[in-house]
Amino acid sequence: MASETIDIQVAKEIQDVNQQPAYYTGTALHLAFNVEGSKYNPWTWSMTRLYLVLSCAYLCGCLNGYDGSLMGGLNGMKSYQEYFHMTVAGSSTGITFAMYNIGSVAAVFFTGPTNDRLGRRAGMFIGSAIVIIGACIQAPAVSHKMFLGGRFVLGLGVSFCCVSAPCYVSEMAHPRWRGTLTGLYNCTWYIGSIIASWVVYGCSWLHQPGAWRIPVWCQLITSAIVCLGVFFLPESPRWLVAQDRVEDATKILAKYHGEGSTTHPIVQLQLKEMASQIRTDSSDKKMWDYHELWNTHSARRRLICVIGMACFGQISGNSLSSYYLPAMLKSAGITDQHIVLMLNGINPALSFLGALLGARLTDKVGRRPLLLYTTIFCAICFAVITGTSRLANPTIDTTIDHVGNAAAANTTVAFIFIFGIVFSFGWTPLQSMYIAETLPTNTRAKGTAIGNFVSAVASTVIAYLSGPAFQNIHYYFYLVFVFWDLFEVVIMYFYFPETKDRTLEELEEVFAAPDPVKKSLEKRSAMTVINTLGPEKVAVAMLVELEDKIQIDNYEARLYFAFLRRPLQAWEYIDIAATKCRLLLSYAPQNETSEDQECMRRIFWSCYILESDYLAELSSLPQSGIGPIESSIPLPGQYNTHSTTQEEEQSSLYFLACISMRRLLNRVHHVLYARESGVSLDNARFPSIVLELDHQLEEWREFLPAAFNFSLDTEKTATEHGGFLRQRYLTCQSVIYRPYLTWVLTSYTDALTISESVLHRCKSCLDACLLHILNLRGFMHTVLIDTWICSLSMTGAMLILLAAYRLPVLRHLVGEEVLRAGSHLKRCIQSWSEVLGPPNSPSVDQSLRMICEIDDIMQQEHHEKKEYRLR
Repeated sequence: MASETIDIQVAKEIQDVNQQPAYYTGTALHLAFNVEGSKYNPWTWSMTRLYLVLSCAYLCGCLNGYDGSLMGGLNGMKSYQEYFHMTVAGSSTGITFAMYNIGSVAAVFFTGPTNDRLGRRAGMFIGSAIVIIGACIQAPAVSHKMFLGGRFVLGLGVSFCCVSAPCYVSEMAHPRWRGTLTGLYNCTWYIGSIIASWVVYGCSWLHQPGAWRIPVWCQLITSAIVCLGVFFLPESPRWLVAQDRVEDATKILAKYHGEGSTTHPIVQLQLKEMASQIRTDSSDKKMWDYHELWNTHSARRRLICVIGMACFGQISGNSLSSYYLPAMLKSAGITDQHIVLMLNGINPALSFLGALLGARLTDKVGRRPLLLYTTIFCAICFAVITGTSRLANPTIDTTIDHVGNAAAANTTVAFIFIFGIVFSFGWTPLQSMYIAETLPTNTRAKGTAIGNFVSAVASTVIAYLSGPAFQNIHYYFYLVFVFWDLFEVVIMYFYFPETKDRTLEELEEVFAAPDPVKKSLEKRSAMTVINTLGPEKVAVAMLVELEDKIQIDNYEARLYFAFLRRPLQAWEYIDIAATKCRLLLSYAPQNETSEDQECMRRIFWSCYILESDYLAELSSLPQSGIGPIESSIPLPGQYNTHSTTQEEEQSSLYFLACISMRRLLNRVHHVLYARESGVSLDNARFPSIVLELDHQLEEWREFLPAAFNFSLDTEKTATEHGGFLRQRYLTCQSVIYRPYLTWVLTSYTDALTISESVLHRCKSCLDACLLHILNLRGFMHTVLIDTWICSLSMTGAMLILLAAYRLPVLRHLVGEEVLRAGSHLKRCIQSWSEVLGPPNSPSVDQSLRMICEIDDIMQQEHHEKKEYRLR
């Protein structure tokens, strides 16, 4: 069946309905299967360069981790406390911590527009430059007010980095490993945190009033590297496409995702999905326009995820171990400066290991399970910490002995560390990644900025309130997080969809669904790609909305039901469409243009091929009457179906080749196998007819264009068109020579001598059947439209090979390659079923079962060397 049977008028209708470039369904199917079938290696030179590029953006995570964790360590340093007259808890400590987040809040309305207008690299540069300025204000501070001013500027700069870097990483990451690569960004927060903690610990041994300034000056290191490194980075390809710089985006994707090839399937798929999803009039072109964050059902569901993730990621209890670890240890009875700072350094190191493991599992386990189960465990950890802190603190309960206090204190420290590991395992890789994933390109920067705003507000509130809370209610403050974390689990269960195994553009299908969570848990299939690119979604909608266009609706319905592997429903619609084609071609509308006529002719010939394919396998189906009038209908002519003249010409020639082959196959079936007039069982007549039909078949092959040439072996053809036409040729050859094989199977006895010429023709049939099986490939229309037809025909071919294999006179004609035919078919059909997704087709399952049984019989007989004689 020609690929044009998919492409008929979809492009024209989509231009009218969507008012944007149409990407043909055939192209979508081709890309979907090619991407699924391609092999990807994370250790190629192309991927190594990608890792180097992403490492600069990862430093923004280190920068954020260092700045965000620094105060937790400084808060435990005696030199800092004495210089500014501070305590480990209280209102003044709370405002010092909160000032960093207040700076982030102030920057939120500038970060999104800056990233949309100037690009992701510019955002990282501006952010790191502001951090440098903030460090230069904070480090030499001579008063608490000056120190707070530096903290404010630091928060301002980090906010720019925290919008730009995760957007950049998620948009640059290879789709196959986006979860891991994007999750690693937030994991680098712990690298900065570890460095900050141990620098503070080392400086705690310096008995100088200004020892606290050294860790503050160290903030310049990562920010300076980022500030200079961005000039050597490529720009985000999605941002480039949004700026109509498609050629630049193509080069970047080819270099970092496609092993240098612009035609690599993963490059082409991303480009087409970007072009389909990114609009030139979207809100990222308008600096202050945020309405696309909430103007549709899909946008609102995305915003719920963004706000939820940003808020929950700060107030699940993690801020306590970042900012108030000294206060938590004090509540457990641990007050020694060096022990506190040492534990402050160990905590992020353990959390970092948990974050790395969690980042790797995001693509294996999925986002939802990690979030749900780790949050439940976090609530359990806080419940335990509450109890052990009460036992460890003698100021609350003086009846507890010292040994019990020490054991309880150790248990408290252990569960603080366990909480950090568990939280970082589930939340750290996902905090930035999940927000970036849930947002489309046109709102990703502004949505991430909103997320940072919510995160900063939540962090400001918790940072400020935690100081007085520890001071007044001590460890009972932990109980707030026990119940809050359980509340988070309920919200995430009902509102947070799974984003694993989909490209950023394909997530639109999830969020546009009435129930995004339910939709996200369905397995990704080729229909996902089709829906992302647009045409199939519009085509299915036309079944309902365009009933007046009778030349389209039933044809598209047939494709839809064929895709679902429901042959009888598909046949019903193709029969109706074929009947309407006959009427419209016989009684053309008065205002019909030449383009409309050509479109109708193409639909007619598509129906002709489809109906013939169905009748070849299900001969008892009623005929629409399209066959008898095919000789009076002109063949397809010129029609705008592709973007280039060469592609259009090849497509038209391929369509004509498919039509001519289908005509020849119909002639073969009619002459040899028709119920009343077929001559396949007439031993006197069929040899001459077989000879003539074979001559016509060879003429058809001889006149094929050079681009469609193929050899009669298992070598790969130059084009997919050539490969599919070879399958048609082999089908026709096996059907033409089948009467010889039928005669031998039904007439052979030990006394019968079979001539070499007859055996030679039997071998032609068997070779064609075997090559037909071994050359089976994932042709896009076979996988997504004709899987069930293909499974039936392949079962028939296997039965023919089995019959010949069991007869001594024919067995030597089959050859040993037949022993790998069954496994090849099983692998192909099973992989196609996985691409299509549930529900499984009973016809396909039955065919697969028979193929497996036939293969088992042949394998067994090969090993036992059995032979059968037909009587």
